[in-house]
Amino acid sequence: MAQQDYIKRAKPKNNKAKAKSNDPLFLMKIGLTSLAVLGFAYFLWSIKGAAKQAPQPQTPQPTVVQPKNELPVPPKTEKWQYVDELKNKEVEVEVKKIESKGPYLLQCASLRSEDAANRLKARIAFAGLESEVRKTNGGRWHKVVLGPFDTKRHALKAKNKLKRSKIYGCLIMPWT
Repeated sequence: MAQQDYIKRAKPKNNKAKAKSNDPLFLMKIGLTSLAVLGFAYFLWSIKGAAKQAPQPQTPQPTVVQPKNELPVPPKTEKWQYVDELKNKEVEVEVKKIESKGPYLLQCASLRSEDAANRLKARIAFAGLESEVRKTNGGRWHKVVLGPFDTKRHALKAKNKLKRSKIYGCLIMPWT
């Protein structure tokens, strides 16, 4: 097989350039474009001297106002008396004492494996809270619980602290 030299080989001539110059649609596009450019140039030439010069604003003469020696009329006395009454008014409000529904418990898991329950207890300890593992159902299930908390708000604070430590799914329950 003979080796061919592709670099020195002449490129085929493109006859499309000649075909475009004879195309009537191509000639029409060139004609419309040149007509638009000439029209825009004529428009700019026609408005060249049409701009009116803006009038210069005249500065007004400063007027000097002579101060009057008269004092303004004193305000009339207030026809409403509520302003004076409100200054000395005291409002009595009855404060109801909210009774707590009892201590609360935070249950984070109920697991079959005691090892898994102790691992969760360790993670809770790293979060800064104290928990315990309770055995239920004859030792089959191991609950990880926190508490008791005096108010539901304290239990909710502990739950949010656990959420920040990526321990989810804890439930707030009444202490039993």
